Amino acid sequence: MSLAYYKRGQGNRVRYSVIALFQLVLLIAVYQFHQAVFFRLPTSWRELRLNIVLAAVLWALGTIVGYLFLNRPRTADFLVEVDLELNKVTWASRREVLDASGVVLVTLISLTVVISIADFLLGYAADAIAP
Repeated sequence: MSLAYYKRGQGNRVRYSVIALFQLVLLIAVYQFHQAVFFRLPTSWRELRLNIVLAAVLWALGTIVGYLFLNRPRTADFLVEVDLELNKVTWASRREVLDASGVVLVTLISLTVVISIADFLLGYAADAIAP
């Protein structure tokens, strides 16, 4: 497996997004592993340094594995194709997004009011039937 960057300059937006997401998941996984293995606070500087070094080594190994996986020709080609397809998408304008968000908020508030009134009336009726 080559360490050279496959298809440099192509699909960078999607590649960087996937790398950022992978790093976030990796950091959460390292933190969870650390919490599972070392479930107490370190009592000395030596333990603290050991914990930090272990977390850094796990993160570095995960980063290397992630780089090798994302740089495989098949994976890289897929990410480049995703970037090309995203360039074809017609994105909504800011005005359209604001209008659609307004419709969603009005609908949400209306349904909340209707369901709250129905809950109140049904609760009142249930109390009246069986005190």
